[in-house]
Amino acid sequence: MTDVSRYDTGIDEVSLLLNELIQYVESKLHPLNENDKPYGDLDVVLEQNDEQEVVYFSVYHTHEGKKECLLKKHLQVLINKYDLLNDEEIVQEYKHALWQDINKFLKAQKIKPITDHIRYHNTFVISAATHTGIEGWLDHTAKSLSLLPVEDSYVAPVAIQAPNIETVVDITDEEKEKLLQE
Repeated sequence: MTDVSRYDTGIDEVSLLLNELIQYVESKLHPLNENDKPYGDLDVVLEQNDEQEVVYFSVYHTHEGKKECLLKKHLQVLINKYDLLNDEEIVQEYKHALWQDINKFLKAQKIKPITDHIRYHNTFVISAATHTGIEGWLDHTAKSLSLLPVEDSYVAPVAIQAPNIETVVDITDEEKEKLLQE
């Protein structure tokens, strides 16, 4: 997630986060031999599925010709704070610059760039404060999750109780005005 209100730093933070994810995966998921030394090859890729309109952050380990998937996560880009901007032209410019930076980073990492089609279906402009765009993002996420094969889904062994946290459900026009002023 990035904030459209922090134009340059928000864009840079996404590439930094992807780099951090790759470094973390390489340090934590690479299998070790009996001498605690990494063995085989570890590949971090972004896999695109045009039919399902999704992109996955995937990690594969290859050793002695056998390739095993260690991690596969659905990747989406959320651009927050639309309520502070409310300008579609600036948002489109931000999206373009953001994805240009992401693809530049991917190219440097020798990872295939994300296609326009996949970018379009996995970039969401939202406002957490006013809930703008949240429904579309949740609808897409639910659809994407429903397309996953059963073996890629995680089912918790016990029911998980959501914490009782008071959240903003409705926001008045007066409160919106105050948020915009802050």
